[in-house]
Amino acid sequence: VDQHREENPGIKLPLVYLLDSILKNVGGIFIDLAAKDAGIWMRKVFETVKDVDKSRLRRVHGTWRDAALFSEDKLKQMARCFDEADARTKQAAHEAVARKQNTERQRTAAVVDAALSQSLKSQMLVLLEDLKRDIDMPDAAGLTLDGLAEMNPTLYENLKATATDMMHGNTTNLDDSSQD
Repeated sequence: VDQHREENPGIKLPLVYLLDSILKNVGGIFIDLAAKDAGIWMRKVFETVKDVDKSRLRRVHGTWRDAALFSEDKLKQMARCFDEADARTKQAAHEAVARKQNTERQRTAAVVDAALSQSLKSQMLVLLEDLKRDIDMPDAAGLTLDGLAEMNPTLYENLKATATDMMHGNTTNLDDSSQD
């Protein structure tokens, strides 16, 4: 396996099958030799073979575990590459779900904001200008409704709720709505 580590990936799994046969049928010193740097060569094989061969390599490892050919420590060293790949796959799946949820939220917010009436937008702009003046922050001078929605969605929603209340004749102001 060592000699062919950097060569043709297609030969690696057959070499592992050959090693598997020797270990199971001959055993003895060959188990000790294979165990010597098992975590290293298993990783090298795993990293270079195709995905379909990765699952086959896992199966071979499973037979070694079932047959107790190696110590539990050596088996764990060999399986570390599988565990790390599984963790990366799980993390990538989690990130994909988070990106999808974020995209859906952004799409929903865009649809909702597009549907805001012009009068509601105007009222929200008046409130935003009042808020910018009240907090006396020079950086806030260029802040838009879209920028506020991105920077502080909660404040944006409070501003929208207050503007809606004011349009419907309620006299609730932004300070009151933020104390709920």
